[in-house]
Amino acid sequence: MSGPKVVRIVTREERIAIGQRQLAELDRCIEAWQRAVAMAGVEVGATIAKTTAHRTKFQTLLADDKFMELGQQVASEVAYLKSETERLQEVAIQAAAERKANRLRLRENAVVLIKALKEKGRTENEPLLARLEAVRSGQGEVTDMEVCLSEALRALTPEKNEVMLTDVQRALAARLNEPGEVTTFDAWKAANAAPLDSRIDRIYRQLAELELAGLLPAAAVFSKRLEAVEEVVDMPTRNLRLDSLVLDLATAVCEAKAEMMLIEEARGLVAELSVREEAICQEMGTQLEAALGARDITALSDRLKAAKEALTAAHIAAAAEARRRVLLEGLAKLGYSVHEGMAGAWAEKGRIVLQKPSLPGYGVEIGGNTEGERLQVRAVAFSADRDTARDRDVETIWCGEFSKLQEDLAVIGGGLDIERALLVGSTPLKVVSMTEEKYEQRRVEHHQLNR
Repeated sequence: MSGPKVVRIVTREERIAIGQRQLAELDRCIEAWQRAVAMAGVEVGATIAKTTAHRTKFQTLLADDKFMELGQQVASEVAYLKSETERLQEVAIQAAAERKANRLRLRENAVVLIKALKEKGRTENEPLLARLEAVRSGQGEVTDMEVCLSEALRALTPEKNEVMLTDVQRALAARLNEPGEVTTFDAWKAANAAPLDSRIDRIYRQLAELELAGLLPAAAVFSKRLEAVEEVVDMPTRNLRLDSLVLDLATAVCEAKAEMMLIEEARGLVAELSVREEAICQEMGTQLEAALGARDITALSDRLKAAKEALTAAHIAAAAEARRRVLLEGLAKLGYSVHEGMAGAWAEKGRIVLQKPSLPGYGVEIGGNTEGERLQVRAVAFSADRDTARDRDVETIWCGEFSKLQEDLAVIGGGLDIERALLVGSTPLKVVSMTEEKYEQRRVEHHQLNR
């Protein structure tokens, strides 16, 4: 048996709201994962079907009030999807960087082949040389570039009866094969592939990260800088410019990642705000969507902060209203006098006192703002001039009623847990003037009506 106590209350509505937010986070993770799948260009049909089935299952858990199972399983699914998203993003970045490195090697190979063809000096190779110049400058699709280099390689393959060779052609012939043998382009490319400067590798990765973040104009600017560096012959100057480019790209990538995190958060918040009925939430959602559409990061950051505050306030207000309603309904079921306006009076004053007709002279006080989960509950007396011998019995009765209130809340999906409590009879009952309580209650109701 316990007397005055501090309790923690959670309603079914709160648990449903928490579950809905968990599912909203899951939906954001699914969308991010699907975008990563598209970027990586991998086949995940079976995984998509499995994820869809899981999402349906989680919705059923929420509908069945299986809140704990829902929380645990959604957390596991979210962790998996985040891990997979990171892996797929890395796959996409690596593939994009490798494509860029391959284009550079094709351009370098074009330089070698151009020099060799010019040494050969045949007029029929002029059209091929023009195409090779385009490859050297990085124009065209990779497939077309490789076809061009392959044709150039065949044009340079020595004939058995070709005796007069220049020094360049002899060196190239030695790298190709014995005279008369035909080397495939893939074999020649592999044999002549020189390792890239590690800084170039890093730059290509950074460019890929910018492009996959949707910052194509910025990536194009840095690509132009890299092309300019590649034309620099003086090695100290080239190295200095490469180092500078790496550092500038590192800053840009860091900023891009921060932007993407902000954008992902804003997208999720827009989805949450869209299902709220509060006007402020609808307004904030519209503003966020506008900032997302314009990709105005400064405005997005400011509006995101304001929207989060508005959404948090809406959650708190809705939860507080649900707690007041559930507790008052539960106490009414136990025989306490509950009437219209009490919930508003409680919200205004931060406490409420209820009478029970079958227990004259005594009542129950609930103290604490319902915007928090913790409340103080205690039996109270309405007069100092009373038979205090009854106080212990009243506290015992209230203790039994509190247990019944806990059971009733559990049945409807809520919870009422004792965090701290004093023993029955360990402290005198608080005396409350019902005359003042009724006056304050009428004043609050009048104030609300005249708002």
